[in-house]
Amino acid sequence: HSTYAQKISDEKTEPEDFDRNKIIFGVDCERCHGPAAKHAAFQLENPTDTMGKFVINPGKLSRVQQLDQCALCHGGRLNKTKPSFTFQAGDKLSDYFQTDTVAKNATDIDVHGNQFGLLAASKCFKMSEMTCSSCHNSHENETGKIELFSQRCMTCHNETHGNVCAMSKKMGTVITQNCIDCHMPVQASKAIVFLREGEEKPSTAFMRSHYIKVYPEEIKKVLAFINQNSRKKPATQ
Repeated sequence: HSTYAQKISDEKTEPEDFDRNKIIFGVDCERCHGPAAKHAAFQLENPTDTMGKFVINPGKLSRVQQLDQCALCHGGRLNKTKPSFTFQAGDKLSDYFQTDTVAKNATDIDVHGNQFGLLAASKCFKMSEMTCSSCHNSHENETGKIELFSQRCMTCHNETHGNVCAMSKKMGTVITQNCIDCHMPVQASKAIVFLREGEEKPSTAFMRSHYIKVYPEEIKKVLAFINQNSRKKPATQ
């Protein structure tokens, strides 16, 4: 979860040693836009110039380049073949990491850590040119905004494209507010557990699946919730 750390050990030393004074903690702009020292220097000297220079615009990268950039952190466990933090936006992931070329069933991929693997196994992904940024705005914290993500699904799943959800008639307008819980439900991780204070048994971490498909049991839950709420509504006079 760091953007950069300057390596000070030689090529053969493992684990690597880094200069503790030259680390960029957290995920900042340079993780997606590349090294920005020249960009920052230029903008300081030219504050009225609104055209970004000496920096990468991820939106102009190819689909594969964009996906590689996201898969760097969201593509599961990768074995590096080159020093850490040498991969930059626009690079080819396989030039820096040994990737698993053996096909896996989506059911074998844990809900934690490899969101790209789950997304890539989805029919939506295979039949379109979607990328992670088709749904995610990396400049905004959109966690929990189910309706917003559902609306983004509707940009493809609509009458114009002829692929409206089969549950539209049963769910009515509610489907425009939440299609995520049906097709990308929160599921238990088999890899991540944690121990709450005062408890003896570990708890399972739950995360939203990026394997987009029909989950019959989840659809039943959503329909039951809708029916229950409709019965609670007061009758109109």
